[in-house]
Amino acid sequence: MSVIFYHSILLDPRLASVLNPAQNLEPVDIPAKLALSIFSGANAVLIFFVLSGLVLRVSADRLHDGIWMDSANFAIKRLCRLYPAIFFALAFCFLTSWVAISLGSTLPHFINATDLSKLTSNAIFLDAKVNGATWTLQTEVVAIPFLFAAFMVSRKLGLAGSLLCLCYGLYALWHPSLVFNLTPLRGPFVAFMAGVVIADPRLSRPFFLVGGAWLSATVLALVALKMFIPPAPLEGYVLNVLLCTVLVGGCYRSAGTTGIVGMLNTAPALYLGKISYSLYLLNVPIIWVFIGLRPALGLMSIGPLWGGIAVGILVTLCTIPVAHFSEAVIEQGSIWIGRQLSIKPRRRIEPAPAEMTLAAAPA
Repeated sequence: MSVIFYHSILLDPRLASVLNPAQNLEPVDIPAKLALSIFSGANAVLIFFVLSGLVLRVSADRLHDGIWMDSANFAIKRLCRLYPAIFFALAFCFLTSWVAISLGSTLPHFINATDLSKLTSNAIFLDAKVNGATWTLQTEVVAIPFLFAAFMVSRKLGLAGSLLCLCYGLYALWHPSLVFNLTPLRGPFVAFMAGVVIADPRLSRPFFLVGGAWLSATVLALVALKMFIPPAPLEGYVLNVLLCTVLVGGCYRSAGTTGIVGMLNTAPALYLGKISYSLYLLNVPIIWVFIGLRPALGLMSIGPLWGGIAVGILVTLCTIPVAHFSEAVIEQGSIWIGRQLSIKPRRRIEPAPAEMTLAAAPA
């Protein structure tokens, strides 16, 4: 949900300069910089990649039918999990844009989303020019073979294998040829590997100890990082991944029921987590709608920061019903399809007791 508020706040071009570090800004810009640091889209996406590595590693640990069948089933289930929701989101972009253009809108976003060639290009991940949020899913698809290879290494070599994968991901930041120069993987790959490490049960104790005040300190450090550190240096990116890893690992392994972990286990947070994938994809065309509605709603007169926060609230409220439908029908349906399409291992049929007795009897 933070991605929605982040992009809603940045709708006003007057806030473009606020992306610079806080020490280079005028005092009047500090509140907007703080809001963008709290709702940081970059932090949200990195946490998403770390979570993906964690969840996929846990899922892969349940596969024990041989490397070829396991790899095929892993890819089938992952593609079925990702693609149907993307197709639905792009169809929603098209429908929303068609209605908006019919009502007289000339917004370039709407025009792009009614171009079938651009929709097709986005759907097959050649680009993300219609729904910009889909670039992260392009990364997820490209990462599938790398993730499965990491799971196999971790399974064979144990904890050393998990740490080796993390070191490989770190080294790939400076040597992108290690991920075959695939642009979508250059940065996110190390975040996926961090998730693989979190899932290793032998590291549960260190993450278990990260609770309470340590988790709060990690959140504050993530906000401070976005406030004061320029995004370009790789060292800053590594620190960003490390903090996201500590946060995700601490929440995953924590046994606490208060503080951040307690908040994440409340009914509203669990519900938003359940629909978060669809919410992330479907808010995009609704933000387009509010680009045109801001003046009519009087949101331009309350300042760029508060106007952006108001847009974020409205976009979230309007997106939740569509995301609820997408999660319940499209996502759950695609998960079921993935299970049905998975290759079932051939089980050896054991002879019945009577047959075993006859077979063992002397001729």
